[in-house]
Amino acid sequence: MKFFSTNCFFVILKKDFMGAIVIKSRNTKNLKLLSDFAEQLGETVDKLTTAEAEDIKLGLFMKKEKTGKSISRAAIFKHLNAS
Repeated sequence: MKFFSTNCFFVILKKDFMGAIVIKSRNTKNLKLLSDFAEQLGETVDKLTTAEAEDIKLGLFMKKEKTGKSISRAAIFKHLNAS
């Protein structure tokens, strides 16, 4: 797996879809080390695209804010950009 230099990376570690963990790192070396370690343990490592990471953040935000009331698009994007 090749890593690119961007602000942050997202990795899912999964085994037979029994569970997953998302690791956010701003340090490419640390992320590569964690990824390599997981692969040595026999785990599968997948890199999320920026769009997939944003979808997860949006879903978590929507779940947290679920009140039965409407929320504006502007409020959602304000929150996403603040993270």
